[in-house]
Amino acid sequence: MAGLFLLVLFGLYAWAVTALLRRTSLLWTKVAIVVAAVLLPTADGYYGRIQLDRMCAKDGGLKIHRTVKDVLGFYSSIVDGSELDKYGFQFVETSDSGYRLFRYTRNQSGQVSRENVSQLRSLFEYRVVQGDTRDIYLKDSFQVIVRESGEVLGEVVNFAYAGGWIERFAAGLVAGRGNAGRCNAGYPERIREQLIKTILRPGGHGHSAHAAPGQR
Repeated sequence: MAGLFLLVLFGLYAWAVTALLRRTSLLWTKVAIVVAAVLLPTADGYYGRIQLDRMCAKDGGLKIHRTVKDVLGFYSSIVDGSELDKYGFQFVETSDSGYRLFRYTRNQSGQVSRENVSQLRSLFEYRVVQGDTRDIYLKDSFQVIVRESGEVLGEVVNFAYAGGWIERFAAGLVAGRGNAGRCNAGYPERIREQLIKTILRPGGHGHSAHAAPGQR
């Protein structure tokens, strides 16, 4: 139904442009009408893509502020225990939709086990801060933070452009969001692995922090 509606609108638009062209015999006027007819639905979309490239270059991508060594474990809402082998931590912690807390550890037989816990031991957390889908430039941030202070140790920022007004209008007909481009940030799983491996260094003797290379 939405596709048919758009087709009708396109037909009406083409009819209106053709009618204007027939009302004048001046070449420069005809050229101006055609140029305006092309730019009216597309100009802001082209400019928006240029802005997206600028935002991605300036504020998007990977930024490491501090790395931490001798980390025992971390918290994330999307762990399942496989992280013990993948990253080498002593434990990982998570929670479910009912706010119950769980800790994954390796028992004496070498098997990964999960236990219910009353409080978290993790000093650090991996989280995803999602932007407002109503924004023309949607900003999502994948972060590793210090749980107590909220300090962001590192993050990957991704912007997604909803498109020009005609693209947003078309997407709105199907209750969707336009998708006219995003930063080349990679898949969420790859981002998560990159951040954790870069920022949190596993160990067994407490933790200490140091500046990332080239930073103070």
